[in-house]
Amino acid sequence: EGYGPAAVQAYDEDMSHYFGAGAMVQVQKYTNGFDADDPTGPEVLVGSNITWDYYVSNAGNVALTNINLTDDNGTPGDPGDDFAPTYQGGDNGNGVLDPLEVWHYRATGTATAGQYANEAVVTADGPVGLTTEWWDLSHYFGIDPQIDIEKATNGQDADAAPGPHVAFDSTVTWTYTVTNPGTNPLVEVNVVDDNGGGVWFSPTFVGGDVNGNNMLDTDETWTYEATGTAIEGQYTNTAYADGKDNVLQTLVDDSDPSNYFGVKPAVIIEKATNTQDADVAPGPIVSVGSTVTWDYKVTNDGNGPLSVVTAVDDNGTPGDNSDDFFLTPVLKVNGYNIGDVNDNDLLDLTEAWLYQNTGTATAGQYENEATINVVDEFSVAASDTDLSHYFGADPSIDVEKTTNGIDADSPTGPFVAVGANVT
Repeated sequence: EGYGPAAVQAYDEDMSHYFGAGAMVQVQKYTNGFDADDPTGPEVLVGSNITWDYYVSNAGNVALTNINLTDDNGTPGDPGDDFAPTYQGGDNGNGVLDPLEVWHYRATGTATAGQYANEAVVTADGPVGLTTEWWDLSHYFGIDPQIDIEKATNGQDADAAPGPHVAFDSTVTWTYTVTNPGTNPLVEVNVVDDNGGGVWFSPTFVGGDVNGNNMLDTDETWTYEATGTAIEGQYTNTAYADGKDNVLQTLVDDSDPSNYFGVKPAVIIEKATNTQDADVAPGPIVSVGSTVTWDYKVTNDGNGPLSVVTAVDDNGTPGDNSDDFFLTPVLKVNGYNIGDVNDNDLLDLTEAWLYQNTGTATAGQYENEATINVVDEFSVAASDTDLSHYFGADPSIDVEKTTNGIDADSPTGPFVAVGANVT
């Protein structure tokens, strides 16, 4: 202290230091290459592979240790399924995350349907007990395109045969209901029917596109309709629907069969005279006045049960109904026809119903015709006829005698001389 040359100057100096340790770890997460912090993130097909890349960096000024990176696997609050991504590289070999160093991790998964979010969390230790933490969300949207078609025949969801019974040659109506149980609207929706193996056709669109955007939305039901003419027997046709999701243009399809059974009635009557199937004259030879027995067998030549309406015989006088007679059924004790095996009063496919009538033989050639009339379950009628014959034999002989040329049936006859020749 002091001034001037004579002054003696003296001083001392002591410095003090600190280092501001800034520990800051960061993680940046990508889903299929997209920094998808906000929904929806990339749109991916359900079931496809998802790749998550994690970039862990040191934004501070001190090295970090004990790097711990986990992913909540899309279930926050449930640590039971958390996973640790796999380290790929980035360390300079010293085992610590140095400032400005970036470590790369990777994990893969399988895409699920709908909006998905999972969060990565990284923690690290700095010096003097410092810890640091960072997190980052990432998203994707799992597209699960689906289409469903349900087909009904005459209002019945007849997936399995036989389906509804319909009258042969009647009108059959098919209704098609198409829905979207997937995650995204469908475009280019197409509905066709294989027509049971015939020429394919496109049903007529009835309605269901509520918002008029020409896309089958997830909350819409589109309906279609077609008609055809019933054929005989079992019939199956299959409907097909397809479409594409509106993002990835993935084609999806579905099919649904439907059935009906075309009922066509047919009946056969076989008539025998004295046990002979005498369709053609002369038939059996019988004595006039003897008893003639007619046997009738009725069978079902269609494809469904039949109800017998009438069974008659024209009694040999076609065109004159006044003397027709009804066929007499051969009955069981319980009153059903002997051929009605299941006693349901219906002529089933495997049954043969029997009738029998008798008459008295007349002279000469005789022909009578039996007719059976039936209806099926839709009251559609069918009938059949069968002729039968016999020949009524009436044997007789006549002799006429003359005496000397005179028909002398009564005495005295001609007078002749005793001893004369009589011729």
